[in-house]
Amino acid sequence: MKKYQKISILGAALLLSAAGFSQTNATIFSMEPDRYPSSEYLEFKNLVCDVQNVYQFEDDSSLAKVSNETSISHKFFEFIGLYKNSIYGQFIGQKFILNRDTGKYKFKDFGNDGFVNTVIDVGSTKQSYKVISTSSGGYVHTQYIQVDVYQKNGDMNFRIMDSDILFTGNCQLG
Repeated sequence: MKKYQKISILGAALLLSAAGFSQTNATIFSMEPDRYPSSEYLEFKNLVCDVQNVYQFEDDSSLAKVSNETSISHKFFEFIGLYKNSIYGQFIGQKFILNRDTGKYKFKDFGNDGFVNTVIDVGSTKQSYKVISTSSGGYVHTQYIQVDVYQKNGDMNFRIMDSDILFTGNCQLG
C-alpha cells in the first residue's frame, strides 16, 4: 500500500506543478488563465457522465479491469487474470453530474465534494476540461479529472484517476 501512496503523491505533484507552470506562463504572456478566444470557447454548465470502465493498478503497475458481474464466466475471467473483483465495480453503468465551474461531482458513495477542487482548464474546442482535487487533513488524497470536451461526436471521453483506481467513460453536455 505504501507503494501506491508514493505513486499517488508523485503523480499529484507532477500534475500540480504542470498546472502551476501553465498558469504562470499565462500570466507572463498577459493572457487570462483558463480563457480562450471566443471562437474556441464552449458554452456549458454541467457535464452528465456515464462510467463505462473501471481499472485498478496492480503491484507491478499493470492495470486490471474491474468487473461488476458475478456470473460464472466472469469468475473464470477473474481467475485467469482478465478481470478483478472490486468494490469499485459497483460504479460501472452509473451516471454523475460534473459541475464545470466548481469541478465537483458525486455519485453514490464516491466523489470529490469534500475536496478542494481546482479547475485548471475550463476546456475549449481544442483543449480538455481538467480538475485536480485534494483532500485536507493528515493524509492528503488526490484526484485528477479530465474530460475531452473538444470531441465533436457528442460523447466526450472522461478519465478520473483516484489513487490506484481509474474510471473511464463518456460525458455529454448537460
